[in-house]
Amino acid sequence: MTRGEGSQIRPAETGPAALEAYGAMLGQVFGRADKFTPDSLAWRYRDNPAGAVVGADAWAGETLAAHYVTCPAAMTLEGAPARGLLSLNTATHP
Repeated sequence: MTRGEGSQIRPAETGPAALEAYGAMLGQVFGRADKFTPDSLAWRYRDNPAGAVVGADAWAGETLAAHYVTCPAAMTLEGAPARGLLSLNTATHP
């Protein structure tokens, strides 16, 4: 797939339509649709107590072509509280 007219790179979103699109593609790519329901993605992507995901999507028109997100995480670094990002879901449309 080449980047052509109608292709866009956009920040990852956490609304219902985006979670539905992510779940459908992730289930198709990884074969575990039950793991990627909109409800399970909502907790990880939007409702996580550490914050909403940080990521990007590549769209080819109306088709989600690629998806990458990192999940905020609270951690301890050398004995001090810190915030970080855990690489979570990375996929390209088959």
